Amino acid sequence: MNKFEEVLDDFSDYEIAVFSQYKLKEYTSSTQTKIMEYIKTNRKLDESKIEKLVAEKPAIKEYDDSIYCPRCFSKKLLRMRVKWIPPVFRVGYEDEMATWKELTTGEATYKDKVECFVCGYKLYDPNNEKRTFLEKILDILFDTPLNI
Repeated sequence: MNKFEEVLDDFSDYEIAVFSQYKLKEYTSSTQTKIMEYIKTNRKLDESKIEKLVAEKPAIKEYDDSIYCPRCFSKKLLRMRVKWIPPVFRVGYEDEMATWKELTTGEATYKDKVECFVCGYKLYDPNNEKRTFLEKILDILFDTPLNI
């Protein structure tokens, strides 16, 4: 049994369908054919069943407080440590300290990036944080960069 078959065995049929729609294109063509062959032979899913499964999203229990993907509702999340690049115009102790640490010691600051393993949706990316227009204006107006 291949490694990807072991991983795909843990997926539900819905997660397999979402995976084939969103994430399959990230793999090489030979791996794509192996995965599609696995989906057709082991899971007995064809294109019409996959589209039907993706259209019918599963219901999430309201009392479930665990973290899940907002796109596919899967709880299979990847947490990766990535080098954080502090924004230029940003107010905050964390930003200034990370910049100072990198300038003085040469050590980078790392943060967690959380991504859905099934569909590739990024739940949190520290290098691509979304801020409101007002927050961006306030960052520019009140930022006092270090004079080095």
